[in-house]
Amino acid sequence: MSEEDKAIKISDQNGNKIEMTQDGITMESSKAITLKAGTEVKLESGTSFAAKAGSEMKLESGTSFAAKAGTEMKIESGTSLGAKGGTELKLEGAAGAELSSSAVTKVKGSLLKLN
Repeated sequence: MSEEDKAIKISDQNGNKIEMTQDGITMESSKAITLKAGTEVKLESGTSFAAKAGSEMKLESGTSFAAKAGTEMKIESGTSLGAKGGTELKLEGAAGAELSSSAVTKVKGSLLKLN
């Protein structure tokens, strides 16, 4: 603890650190960080929230998963993007919808209904 720095800093021999300063709280681990709760974990930010993985990111839910944006949502992949519904996939636009490709565009189905 440092009154001069107005901070609390905790570190161990493994390179793990927790710092509480006037700028906020920083947690750093030389390996992994695990958060586990018996009922729920909530993360909330007043302005923005970012999550970044160096190689792979997984989100999984046992029953349902929802993502919602107040104005705009973008999903982008550098090479390919797949979406699959176990029994049904529905994409809908209230004011319009567009499907386009600069290469071959395929629309397949046992029965295809347009309009």
